[in-house]
Amino acid sequence: MESQKTSLILGGTKGLGRHLADLSSGAGERVIEVGSSVITEVLDGSRLQLHCDLRDLGDTMRFISRISQFQPIHRFFWVAGKRLKGSFVNQSSDEIRFVTNINYGHSVLVAKSVWWHMEHSQPNVEHSFVVIGSSSGVNARKEEAVYAGSKHAQVGFTRSLGLENQNPLIRITLALPGGMKTEFWDGDQPADFDQFLDPAKVAPRIWEAVNEQSEMYQELPIPRGSL
Repeated sequence: MESQKTSLILGGTKGLGRHLADLSSGAGERVIEVGSSVITEVLDGSRLQLHCDLRDLGDTMRFISRISQFQPIHRFFWVAGKRLKGSFVNQSSDEIRFVTNINYGHSVLVAKSVWWHMEHSQPNVEHSFVVIGSSSGVNARKEEAVYAGSKHAQVGFTRSLGLENQNPLIRITLALPGGMKTEFWDGDQPADFDQFLDPAKVAPRIWEAVNEQSEMYQELPIPRGSL
């Protein structure tokens, strides 16, 4: 009898991450939902919510020290992200540091720990390593230099890891959705916000692609208007 699978979702308490958590839970998986909005650890059936503030290195490292408790991790979803809009010269050092740490700098440390555990997992265990990038990771955005730069770093990392990976039991997916209707916008919604993607539709598209994936690396563009 196959043991229960585990999904770890970095940024799994809101928006797209929460929808992916719902899909994982609905498939009978144990789900580790990680987010800064979690104040106290919450266990609800097979769903565990854990706190991690990716802005803070100490907090990130404390979470990383717990990852070994959840092995084997069958699916890892890197969803966490933070937007920063405005003139680069007017953005504070703290704003720049926080956004780059959440979008790449500290998140990639979590990803590295998960990857190590996947590489050293039990024999014949298949893993999905899923990075939720953005169309901003392959396009330039006016007044979003820091944000777009951090998403470009995430895309470059994932593509390069795809070339590096020699383990056929680890399949990498890079999802590149366009703008979505989530809390990400913090009330600063663009004029065409009504045309943005519904995360409740994006999540099943990603879930389906990950479950059907046979190749070791795939990219999944999800442009606005495609769902």
